[in-house]
Amino acid sequence: MKKINQANLAFVLFSVITSALFVLLIWSLCHQLKDITWIPNVTHILINFWHDFRFRHSVGESLLTVVFLYTFITLLFVVIKDLYKHYKWNNFIKHQTEKALTIQFNHKYGDLGYPIQVVVDREPFALTSGILKQQIVISTRLIESLSENETKAVLAHEAYHCLNGHPFKKWVLRRLAQVMRYFPILKGLSFYYSIWIELLADRYAIELMRNKTYLASAILKMINHSASRGTRNLVVTADFATTAINYRLKQLLDLQENLHVVYFSKRAFWSSIVVGVVFTSIVIYSCI
Repeated sequence: MKKINQANLAFVLFSVITSALFVLLIWSLCHQLKDITWIPNVTHILINFWHDFRFRHSVGESLLTVVFLYTFITLLFVVIKDLYKHYKWNNFIKHQTEKALTIQFNHKYGDLGYPIQVVVDREPFALTSGILKQQIVISTRLIESLSENETKAVLAHEAYHCLNGHPFKKWVLRRLAQVMRYFPILKGLSFYYSIWIELLADRYAIELMRNKTYLASAILKMINHSASRGTRNLVVTADFATTAINYRLKQLLDLQENLHVVYFSKRAFWSSIVVGVVFTSIVIYSCI
């Protein structure tokens, strides 16, 4: 059983909230659809649906139906778009793999327990990629700029992301927060999760290396490179150098300090409370 840390807690809280929202929206939709006469004719079904939507239910119930349809259609569009981007990214890895270095790295760092792909690229980057099967991807440019111990620290950081399935979880949270923007605390929880998975991955790497100097040096080098490099439009990844830099540097300065990362703003909290109360009230009213 995995330890409940800050990232896991945020993920559980996010999951509970989104599950509750989906239950409310689906319940409302089912209540809306039960009055429709299902004739084996698409045109008649659409006419019946519109008539039921417009005249047989309250404005609140119709509002929840619109919210559900917006959420579902937007999510479907985003998922298809991201899967296509992920397909292109996998093709990039396949064609840019440096086979000799990939074999060497998998043999040398096999104790990390996850496959490593070395790709030929002028940009220095390291990340964890994958939906069901995670792998570590590191560029030849980054390898050239790091020492052996710095490279191992970076790979250990990414191995922690693989161990916990962070790329997929991070993608799910980010996309659900995007399509359910009417519940603003989800965006805050997604950001909180993104920060803490990086902080925890750094702690894992430091513990494995038994020295924080190597990781700190690698992060500083990546910061220097990031000012001049382009930004890759990737999905289903956990990138070593683009998230929570300020928090990570603060943690490296004092590993014993309790970092204060805000879940979400007060405004987002109260806005979400209002939305939750309105949605729940509509569902309860429809059952009376």
